Amino acid sequence: MKNVKAKKRGVSVVISALLILAITVVGALFVSDIVKSSSIPSISQTTKSNAAASSVILTAYDTRDGSTLSVIPTLNNKFDEELCTDRCKAFSDNIPTSAAGEGTDFIVIQVRNKNVNHLTIHGIQVNGISHTWDTQTGGKPFDASIDDSTGNYPLAGKFSVIPITNDLPIVQRTSANLNGDEEVRLVIKLNSNIQPDIALGEPIRVLLNLGSPQPVKYIISTGETK
Repeated sequence: MKNVKAKKRGVSVVISALLILAITVVGALFVSDIVKSSSIPSISQTTKSNAAASSVILTAYDTRDGSTLSVIPTLNNKFDEELCTDRCKAFSDNIPTSAAGEGTDFIVIQVRNKNVNHLTIHGIQVNGISHTWDTQTGGKPFDASIDDSTGNYPLAGKFSVIPITNDLPIVQRTSANLNGDEEVRLVIKLNSNIQPDIALGEPIRVLLNLGSPQPVKYIISTGETK
């Protein structure tokens, strides 16, 4: 009689253990399904992208209405106490000092990527107007001494990427990538859609689009250099 009771008790323990195991497995699968379908990420790509973007700092700029911006021999703006944009739209792609009709002015910003990962500059906004990378400038020496539309300098509403040194020739980068722990200069030829023209002393709002939801924001003043 005792053996029968012991056997029944042994069977009950085994059944209980199997039930607990089954419940545990079902519960784990249920929780896993909830986590997968949840919109709450653990470490999202967006978070990583925002962190990377916040590491890009402005180290220098030149927004003067004068000559040799950023100490580049051929990079000159026409001295007329403003950065010409809307007023110069008829000849916007010309250099600012063109005898055939002045084009929009240039500004230069220098940025450093303190992150170890490379980033791509998808675009730059200046006072709310977009500027894109000028693909024609890739691999060409920078030369804004005469009117040109073949990539010697970025056209109106575009920018090119150059090194921070002025060793000649200054060759424009073949991409808009910003490598890890790298510093570059961005030569921006102002978009003629910026209205009104930018007077000296006025703030310039620059947004750097690096592919993250929040762009990098800089505020600089017209006519200044750093």
